[in-house]
Parts: sequence; C-alpha cells; structure tokens
Amino acid sequence: MSLYLLFFIFSISVLLALLEIQIEGVDGWAKNLPTWKIRNPFQKIFNWEYLSGYHLYLWTLLLVILQSPFFMGLKFSLPNEILVIEILFLTLMCEDFLWFVLNPKWGIKRFFKEDIPWHSDKFLFFPKNYWAALILLILLEIIKIKILN
Repeated sequence: MSLYLLFFIFSISVLLALLEIQIEGVDGWAKNLPTWKIRNPFQKIFNWEYLSGYHLYLWTLLLVILQSPFFMGLKFSLPNEILVIEILFLTLMCEDFLWFVLNPKWGIKRFFKEDIPWHSDKFLFFPKNYWAALILLILLEIIKIKILN
C-alpha cells in the first residue's frame, strides 16, 4: 500500500472516529443508542456481545463508498476488490482505536489500562478482534499476491 493510501485510510478513520464520538459519547458500541441489537454470531472471533443496527449500517455504508471507484471507471477485478476489503478492515480497526484516543472521556491510557466491556479479551495489550483482523488482512494480501503472479 502506498503512503497516499495509508494517509487516506488514516484520514477516513479520524473523521469516522470523531463522528462516532459525537454520536455515541462516552458509551461505545452503541450502548445507549436507539438501535436494534442482535446477538453477535461471530462472538468467538470478535468478542462483541451484540451487533447493532447502527454499526452494521455504518460499515455497509463505508463498504459501498469504497466500491465507488468501480462505478467511476476502475476495472473490477478480484485483486482490486481484495484491496477494497483490506481498506475497509484497516479503516475500521484504525477508527476503533482512534475512538479511544480522540474521545475526551477515554484517552489512550484508558485503552491500554482499563477493561473495555466490548474489548474484554486482549492479547499483547490489544483487543482480540484487532489480531483477528490483522490475520485476515495478511491472508487477503497473500491471496492478492498469488492472484497477481
């Protein structure tokens, strides 16, 4: 990934984190939002107790926006689609971390020192779902390289 793309991902992540701070306040994971919540079917991988309509629709919107280059002339291909998925996962992971860093009620120290209800399982100071996303990103990159060669 180029530095320009990483800057783009970081910029989107900052803006999404700031937006979510305005929407959720101190209580993350849509705890006090008027949205539907269902039991998380992927709880063994991603330790969230539930999935909220708010997050599902936000992530879907982001995915649709990231697909927009295909509607503006970029040729659809599996490697390009894998890149879109990689951008999505990197953005969501960065946005989640930045939610804590930029949220005046949390801050980076609390991220590393305190238990976060929706990130209760940590490994090497980071939530388990960050590591799962990182493994998925590595697998996607390996697949993309194999397709391109």
